[in-house]
Amino acid sequence: MTKPRLPLLAATAALALLCSPRAPAVEAFPALASTPSESSQLAKLMLRQSLLSPSGKLTLSPEIIIPEPTDPTAMLLQTTEIQKLSETLRTKAKSNVAFIAGSLGSLRTMCAEQEDARGSFPGPVPVVYCSSNSGGGGKGSAEWTEERLTEAADAGACGVLLTLNGGSELDDAAEGKDAAGDGAFVELFKLALSKGLQPIPEAVIPEATAGEWGEGEVQALVDALTEGCGEEPVGVVLSVIAEEDDDEGEGKEDDKDEETPADEDADEGEEEESEEEAPASALLPTVAKPLSKSIPILGSVRAPAGGGRIGTGVSSLRGCGFTGAILRCECVPGYRLNPDLEEVGSFWSAAISDLKSTRSKSFGFRAKVANKGLSKDVPGEWMKYQKSVMESGALGSPEEGPGGDFDSDGGDYQGF
Repeated sequence: MTKPRLPLLAATAALALLCSPRAPAVEAFPALASTPSESSQLAKLMLRQSLLSPSGKLTLSPEIIIPEPTDPTAMLLQTTEIQKLSETLRTKAKSNVAFIAGSLGSLRTMCAEQEDARGSFPGPVPVVYCSSNSGGGGKGSAEWTEERLTEAADAGACGVLLTLNGGSELDDAAEGKDAAGDGAFVELFKLALSKGLQPIPEAVIPEATAGEWGEGEVQALVDALTEGCGEEPVGVVLSVIAEEDDDEGEGKEDDKDEETPADEDADEGEEEESEEEAPASALLPTVAKPLSKSIPILGSVRAPAGGGRIGTGVSSLRGCGFTGAILRCECVPGYRLNPDLEEVGSFWSAAISDLKSTRSKSFGFRAKVANKGLSKDVPGEWMKYQKSVMESGALGSPEEGPGGDFDSDGGDYQGF
């Protein structure tokens, strides 16, 4: 018996490594990603495929905050819950990417479960690690350090979400261009690449000026990021933050008793006019179609569940040319109160499945005969016919029971 040739042994070893369930990206693809730089390019390919739909459909990716338990027993139980959540996101919700905020241990558990699915269908969902202050929390990228980026890469994350301008809002497009070329941000961007991660820049834009970001302003921001960081980012997130007027709201509540009915009618009229003048799409940046075909431009949806609000936000992003939506944790009811991860998984499974469904959400049917000279409501006429037959006694009476020749022992039965 002859020994197998070396190429056959190498191919067998490569296949085994490709199917290795829990190996990090660099170790799982030694022939494709032997260095952090190659691992970063592989992560870029995976994220581009997940965030940019070939058919042009909007991609949907949930953001999940995993709380850190303090009790040892709770820590053991949470590992199982994270594994179930990860599987739900992949098999039931069919999310495009998972944006995870939490401890590195939670991230490691999530990535390991996704690696278990390599070689199966559906395949692993790419995981992006988020700062706990991302999306307008006021700190953004401040907590990222070289050690934390190294640990995130070792845990198996494909990318990290880095917020421009330290997480603070960008007043206008000019400030966005300056933030894209900021030395601290560029250094952090390149540091993430050197660790084998794909950095995803996020620009936080106030709702008041979001409509001023046209196609040219968005293109200029992407060009500034590409020029400053040395390469085109794998994607860009534009998060519009709604203004909260807590003080004014309290003042209006205090003065509510003093308003007359005429004042209330006038206020209602002004509100209706303002709603007509400022549609939802006017409060979002506009993305050019050629740009959306070359790089994923993602928006953020923060609307709480109920009343079709999440669907409306997703539709608004689609209408403005965005390629995907990050469904933020604010969409989940009670997300701040240490949420049950099983409930969170069930919520996203139902929500994303419904948003991706092509079935009509308000289907109704009522047939009418449209032949010339015969325009009748068919369901109504059929109901009248049934009523007339029953009233005529042709079907008998329920009180009469079966006829005398009814033989239950012989196999006769009443009804279906």
